[in-house]
Amino acid sequence: MFSEALKIADKNTVKYMMEELQDKLNESEEERKQAENKQRQAENKQKQAEEELLQSRKNERKLEEEIIKLRAQLEKK
Repeated sequence: MFSEALKIADKNTVKYMMEELQDKLNESEEERKQAENKQRQAENKQKQAEEELLQSRKNERKLEEEIIKLRAQLEKK
């Protein structure tokens, strides 16, 4: 009877420990997913900033070309 109670207690302890480890694993997976999402968001923001910078440089070149054309027109007059 006593040894049966110990077996049950041991079984319950093991079950409890497994549940605790599973909970920790689930929390760890959730933290990893959140970190990955933050990483993706940061990468997307960086990509967007790079695209905006590229567009800004293209616009700057167009304006410089237009300035050159206008100066040439002024020199002709």
